[in-house]
Amino acid sequence: IEGVITIGSGLLQTGLTKAYIQDGSGRGLQLFTFDEMTLNRGDMIKAVGVVELYGTTLELKDFSYQLLSTGNDLPAPVVLTPGEANETEFEGTWLKITGTITDSYSAGGGQNVLVGDGSDTTVVRIWETTGVDVSGLTVGTEWSFMGVESQYNNSFQMLVAYDADIQDPSSV
Repeated sequence: IEGVITIGSGLLQTGLTKAYIQDGSGRGLQLFTFDEMTLNRGDMIKAVGVVELYGTTLELKDFSYQLLSTGNDLPAPVVLTPGEANETEFEGTWLKITGTITDSYSAGGGQNVLVGDGSDTTVVRIWETTGVDVSGLTVGTEWSFMGVESQYNNSFQMLVAYDADIQDPSSV
């Protein structure tokens, strides 16, 4: 795969490489290896490895890569409603949703923020390892989130790893 890193390594999990890449097809996948590698958001890389389905996550595993360039713009996110984001076809893909926070709670090393649009909700997952400030994400407020669609225990979640990917839609 050749594409741009949308979520860099060292943010979602430390001690190994877990990052996301998106290519020109408009879809992405997870890059995973037990070795620690430095992959930064905006890096354009060409990676070769073993494609594997881990649970419900499509990943390129045990890969090697060539850094082609740095500081690239991210691909345009696929804009969806919170309910539309709960689809397997968007696994690993860079998305944007906007909605109202209906619940928020700590869970297993991070914060789960439920975002709804009146008809359905999705979970926005923010790991503590990202350092993202979740203090302003209160029930009843509206936000836009950009992140990568993932599944955990057969439940959909959007992984957000940077403060810049959480925006107050009224201030944009």
